[in-house]
Amino acid sequence: MGIGTKDQMERNRQLVLYTGTDANRTYSRNLAKWRDALDRAKAITAGVAPSSLRLEHVLSRTPSLPERIPRNEDDTLKGYSVWSGRVDNDCPCTRKCEPDEVCLLGTKHPVICTISTTSNFATWDGTRHNGIALLVLGWAYVLTADLAERRGQELEYLDQPRVDRGGDPTLQLVRLDYATARERVWWNRLLGDLAYGVKGEQASPWTVQTENFGVFFADNNGNTATDSPPTPPPSAREAAVFVSRFCRSLGLGSQCTAALAVALTLPLRSSAKRSASVTIELPALCLPEAVGPAGEFVIDDAAVAVQPPPEFALLGRFMALSINPLIFGPALWSAFWAPGVPCNYSAAWTRAVHRILEPILSAGDLALFAKVMACISEDLAPLWLGMALGGSSGMANKVLTYLADVVPYPAARPSMTAAAWTGVPNSFLDVHPPGPHVRPNGCVSRAQVWRLRHDFHTVYEDGPTNFPRMPPLGWPPFGTMREEDVELELRRHLRCNHQWTYEGWTWRPGTDVDKGLPDLSGARTKARSTVAIPRRARTVRIPHKHLKSIRTASKTVTEHIFWWANSQVEKGMGGTIVQPIPSGRQTADAGGSPTRPASFNPERIRAWRDDVVQKNWAARH
Repeated sequence: MGIGTKDQMERNRQLVLYTGTDANRTYSRNLAKWRDALDRAKAITAGVAPSSLRLEHVLSRTPSLPERIPRNEDDTLKGYSVWSGRVDNDCPCTRKCEPDEVCLLGTKHPVICTISTTSNFATWDGTRHNGIALLVLGWAYVLTADLAERRGQELEYLDQPRVDRGGDPTLQLVRLDYATARERVWWNRLLGDLAYGVKGEQASPWTVQTENFGVFFADNNGNTATDSPPTPPPSAREAAVFVSRFCRSLGLGSQCTAALAVALTLPLRSSAKRSASVTIELPALCLPEAVGPAGEFVIDDAAVAVQPPPEFALLGRFMALSINPLIFGPALWSAFWAPGVPCNYSAAWTRAVHRILEPILSAGDLALFAKVMACISEDLAPLWLGMALGGSSGMANKVLTYLADVVPYPAARPSMTAAAWTGVPNSFLDVHPPGPHVRPNGCVSRAQVWRLRHDFHTVYEDGPTNFPRMPPLGWPPFGTMREEDVELELRRHLRCNHQWTYEGWTWRPGTDVDKGLPDLSGARTKARSTVAIPRRARTVRIPHKHLKSIRTASKTVTEHIFWWANSQVEKGMGGTIVQPIPSGRQTADAGGSPTRPASFNPERIRAWRDDVVQKNWAARH
């Protein structure tokens, strides 16, 4: 057989493996699903889908940050999830704890907030005013102040108070006739370069800086608020009341909830760049010249709130979900994943989404984008609204790149914690199909073996493996393997049919288990409408211009999924997807990949190479 013939056979094999008839069916099913979502999104007459404003539905089983967070040298907070398991036999393994999640409590680069020059979200249903940008600043302060209080720290104003800007023609002067002098000072301070913080400490994950907001607040005589004598910053609760009063006084309605959704995205946005600040563009402001009993926009005294917004009661839970990008990110990206799609068809699945979203994001129509995402997942709709309200800078490119190439972004890596907290799976490891798992022919699906490898990662004695961490992408390995090819450490569990249930969360160094709020989870289940994936969608061919990129991307995803199990490649699979590391040798670190292992050991690589060469020679002779 000639070399050319071998090359052609390999090309044909890859065509079938990554872009065959089943890939076309996968592409068609998802294209039909997202087209349906687009049609329903266009039919929504309101500016924002109603589900996007039910922020509490995101929480499901999310724990609250601890009331007291102990200080430590690395400025982190750690915790772990607790799971109980149902089995079909007398297996004693009915409880497991996932590895620790680490939350960073500070950032070196606060997010920069500017005002958008586009018309995205400039108008809002039910009101002629728009104050979302200012409400985002208010919520960012509330989150920062609450974290400082839990850590026993004192928040201070860090910049100098603003001088009288009443004569500045570049600023809109807004009279807050209803507000106290302390409130006006606070709002004006939020518009400073670096308004507040804990001296000597890193900025909180929700800290923001402002640029070009073009507004300043004054009293009912038109005098700008001064801070003489100096007043301390408000507590988190006081600031939340200020936010509520501002929102009610201007009749901003649901903008308060929408602004909190934006604030919750700040740690994720900040993590996108480790060496510089990220800039977001908030909706254009539309404010009256005066607000209050004596002002242009007259309000009823009874309408001025004295209580914080209702979301404040759940603030600790919102903070827990928001503070760790490696939990918040996977919750977002789960909207692009679905169970039942194997890794070798993953790019066919995501390319269908790209076909729908690319024209929308390229046109900068973020309002329509948010509606489409709400039609795809009502549970995640508020998070995507928060992303859309921050403008398309960076976000649109990341989404489209992921959908085109299935790039394994760190913040998109599957998280079992994110799935447990939000109730939305983001990986095949979150899905536990009913048993029995060993089929009559003595085979078991690779996906089930991969699940067991993660669930029982502590049983391996040959050194570190990738198994404590989730695979880098949520798509399951294809096919089955023989029972005798499953490693001895797991073989006893093949017939246990472990069905794991999330019990709750424990923050270190404590021992209490936070089970979340079942009432929230139940309410969300009643309000949720299931988005069905069409099973009999008309099959369309993948556009020829995308075949090569889909094949390349699906092949890369498949290599990543099989690389995760590189220490346990079964007989007959060596060299097909990823070759195994010799038994008894240290496996690649969990942070590695098929193209770039986390640690490079020349001796190990040479031994691996020699072993592969020897096996290949033996197979031919």
